[in-house]
Amino acid sequence: MEWIVFALLAPAFWAMNSITTKVLIDKKFQKPIPFMIFLLLIDMFFAFGVFLLLPITFVYPYSIYAMLTGALGMTASLFYLKALRMEEASRISSLIQMSPIFIAILSSIFLGEVLALQQYFGIVLIVVASMLISYRRVKAGRRLSPALKFMLVFALGVAAYNIFTKYVMNYISYWMFFFWDVMGFISTTPVLLLIPKVRKDFLKIISSLDKKTIAGGVLNESLWFLGSVSMLVAISLSYVSIVSSIGALQPLFALAYTILLSLFIPSILKEEITRFNVAQKLFAVLLIFVGIWMLNVF
Repeated sequence: MEWIVFALLAPAFWAMNSITTKVLIDKKFQKPIPFMIFLLLIDMFFAFGVFLLLPITFVYPYSIYAMLTGALGMTASLFYLKALRMEEASRISSLIQMSPIFIAILSSIFLGEVLALQQYFGIVLIVVASMLISYRRVKAGRRLSPALKFMLVFALGVAAYNIFTKYVMNYISYWMFFFWDVMGFISTTPVLLLIPKVRKDFLKIISSLDKKTIAGGVLNESLWFLGSVSMLVAISLSYVSIVSSIGALQPLFALAYTILLSLFIPSILKEEITRFNVAQKLFAVLLIFVGIWMLNVF
C-alpha cells in the first residue's frame, strides 16, 4: 500500500501549486503563454539536476514517447492556465477531477485496466461533484463557471497524458520518464516563441521580472516537481485509473489552503468564503470522498 502515500502527496503539493500559480498569473503575468514559457525555463533546472544526479539515458523509442507526452501535457496546461485566470483556485482544483472519467475509459481501452461497476460509479460520482462545485450564484440565478469548457479540454488532455505515462513507464523508470517528459515540455518553447505576439509579450514581461516573482516561480515549480514525482511513483506501483482518482482529494487541500489565506493573508489570495459558498464546496468534497470509497481505496 506504499503507493497510497505517494498518491496522497501529489494532490497536497498540486493544491499548493494551483494557488501559487493563481497568484502569479493574476498579479504579474495575466497572459497564459508567456507565463508558461517562464515556468518552462525554471523547469530546465529541475531536469538538469535529475540528469546530473541520476543515470539518465536515451531509450528508443520510449524516450521519444515521453517527450511527446510532455508536449501533450504542456498543451493541456495552457487551457488550465486560461481557466485559472477566470476562476477561483479552489473551484479549478475541483474541476480538475473530471479527468478520472476520461482516464477510466481510456485505460480500459488502451491498458486493459477493467474496473468493477462499483468503481466506475465512484468515478462518475467524483465527476458529478466536480460539476456541482462549478455552479455559482449570480443575479439571474445560477450558472456554470465560464472556466468549465477550458477545464473539460484540460481534463481530457490530463487523461491522455496519464495513459501515455503509464504505458511508457512499463519500459523506463519514473525518473527517466520525468527527465524526457520535461524535455518534451521545454521543446515546445521555441515553437511558441516563433509567434510574434507571444514573443513580444514574453520579452516585455521577462524584462520587468523582480526577485520576488522569480522566487515565486521557483516555489511554484518546486511544488509541481514534488507533486509530479509523487504521482509518477504511485502510477508505477498501481493502476493509473485508481491512482488518478486519489487526486480527487486536491479540492479538499485547495479549499483548506484558500480559506486560511483568505482569512489571514487576503492580500495574497481572496476567495468567496460565504456560508453558502463554503457549504457548497464542502458538500462537493464529501461526494468526492464517497466516490473514492466506492473505488475501494480506503
